[in-house]
Amino acid sequence: MANNDNIKRALHPSRFPGMSIKMRAIVGFIIGGNFTTPAIEQMIVTSDGILMARVTGDIGYNDLLGSVNDFKGNWNKLIHYPNLGLTADEIKYLEELPSVSIRNYE
Repeated sequence: MANNDNIKRALHPSRFPGMSIKMRAIVGFIIGGNFTTPAIEQMIVTSDGILMARVTGDIGYNDLLGSVNDFKGNWNKLIHYPNLGLTADEIKYLEELPSVSIRNYE
């Protein structure tokens, strides 16, 4: 999706006061926003289904983010949250984006 300003506005963590720092970092990585310091540079899913991140300044995937299944459930709830102002095409794009953005070794 060439212009994702609407997506960045809709999913900006300021709209979700209860969003954890980890989820802010994940959202920022996936949609190309910078919502945390350090920011996530890369994410992988390990062979046993664990989501790991490499943050700015690290050379390895040193940050454990939890199970990929928990992430998928949380991501799905986030992008389908009522009244975000996302179009059907944007939601479809966001449903597919994690599988493109996150390297999966499962």
